Amino acid sequence: MSTSRSRWLRPIIFLATWVAAGTPASVWPAPAAGGPADTVFTNGKIYTVDPRIPLAEAVAIRDGRFVAVGSSKDVERLAGERTRVIDLAGAFAMPGFVDAHIHPAQPYLNQEGGALLFPESFTKERIAEAVAAYLKANPNVPYVLAEKWGVGLFPDGRPGKEWVDSLVSDRPAVFRDETRHGAVVNTAMLKYAGITRDTPQIKYGLIEKHPRTGEPTGYLADNGQQAVFSKIPMYPDEVWERALRRAMRRLTAWGVTAYNDMSANAPQFRVYRRMEREGTLNFHVSGSIPMNDWAKDRVVDPEPLLAMAAEYRSALFDPVGRKWWGDGTPLSKTSLLVATYPGGGHGAMSVDRSDFDRMMEEAMRGGLVRVHAIGDGTVRTILDVLEQVRRSSPESTSQPHHIAHCTFLRDEDIPRFRRLNVVAEFSPVIFYRSVPTTMLEEAAGAGSMKYFGNIKRAIDGGAPVAIGSDWPTGAVDANPLRMLQVLVTRKDPYDKSTAKPLGDPIGLEDAIRVMTLGGAYSMRKEKELGSIEKGKAADMIVLDRNLLEIDRSSIVDTKVVYTVFAGKIVYDSRTPN
Repeated sequence: MSTSRSRWLRPIIFLATWVAAGTPASVWPAPAAGGPADTVFTNGKIYTVDPRIPLAEAVAIRDGRFVAVGSSKDVERLAGERTRVIDLAGAFAMPGFVDAHIHPAQPYLNQEGGALLFPESFTKERIAEAVAAYLKANPNVPYVLAEKWGVGLFPDGRPGKEWVDSLVSDRPAVFRDETRHGAVVNTAMLKYAGITRDTPQIKYGLIEKHPRTGEPTGYLADNGQQAVFSKIPMYPDEVWERALRRAMRRLTAWGVTAYNDMSANAPQFRVYRRMEREGTLNFHVSGSIPMNDWAKDRVVDPEPLLAMAAEYRSALFDPVGRKWWGDGTPLSKTSLLVATYPGGGHGAMSVDRSDFDRMMEEAMRGGLVRVHAIGDGTVRTILDVLEQVRRSSPESTSQPHHIAHCTFLRDEDIPRFRRLNVVAEFSPVIFYRSVPTTMLEEAAGAGSMKYFGNIKRAIDGGAPVAIGSDWPTGAVDANPLRMLQVLVTRKDPYDKSTAKPLGDPIGLEDAIRVMTLGGAYSMRKEKELGSIEKGKAADMIVLDRNLLEIDRSSIVDTKVVYTVFAGKIVYDSRTPN
């Protein structure tokens, strides 16, 4: 592990200056009474995300909370005979990451349910091989559900039924793309779902039809997928539980200690309760109830979940979110843009006046409104709705409502986020030059692309900012260190070339803050999580490299050594899972 005195010198001088003003520096704040610590981490380089004491050497933990943060010498005084003392030997530590937007059951749900999962990096040939192997191993499955093919495999990202027919012809099949906003089905699935040339075009989605014959092509976008997924039975609770636990193991190994579950349903409610009661839920979870879901987990009517929310609210699970899909994607013109699309028109949204009224109603009740918005026109419209909320209920300004993705964000709308206390959440997994972003530029136009991934101006403008992986939608994983590198370079983290960045990078300190404290704020948990401070939950990660010292292009190579949740080591890289 490399060390560099000069890189640590400025924070230490800052701390010394602060001490001179009269505040004890070695332990800030003074530890509360209550006996010796349960655990002490000492001799580390701990980046706290607390501007009052940005760097520390040691922390003491009691009853799952930090009781002291400061120098090794003074914090070690809190160690008793039974205190576990862990010598970090100069290792870098920081708060656990908070993923502000994730669908934690979805990465493995279909696979645990018997579906076929392949990475978006697969070529057509490798997909064909995977499908053939799957059919050989599962000869009796009544239908084939597969994901996630890369949109760059086909012109405009829209294959037709002929492709799936060539792979599966004897039973219904649906193949979802890497964005999960698009899917393609075979002829048998069109027949099974009753989709014909006479099927009316669906609201807020697309059932693509041939321009001359009117016959369905097999491509479905956004709400159009409901025509197929509504025919597929929902998985039982045990499948959801296996999928959640599998994803959680990976999240813990990546250093994630809290997240917003952006499509929590009844099976997940039950799994979270069961895990918390058995002591295996090692996350703070803010759940979002889908309000206008079309296919992601087949929840259509939100009322049963809304009725369950109070009953299932607990110390670790808070289903306070109300999630709307405000639009789709520019690839299918289901996102509203301020500028016109290259082919004409501004696109569309997935919400209407009745949804806006319901957003206001739920906000008045104390729910956190969270809206998926890719297009800058969608972002602007949702800000208009939330401005009405603030005017109608001034006391609601303390509630941090949330616009998810903000993929295209106009400069002139940024001040409204701060004024209205709305979180601008970004998904940096695609904030670099790639096949998907090239297709996005072709679809949305160069004029709109100037406002793509506009996070630096959002931060500079004082907007509350958080970061979400959106895993597995458009994301190969939810590794926050990968996203961190993209934020500070705006380049492909696995491509070491000198390609021009796509957009403006942000500073490392800003990136760490929005991925920890910013995410906690989006959960209404900033007083509990997101930084290493006395009284806060003892959630912390230890890394094998010092993020403040290494080259920005090697952040993705950093590994988590320990993940600490509520004061307990819940992941140790040296211990086999």
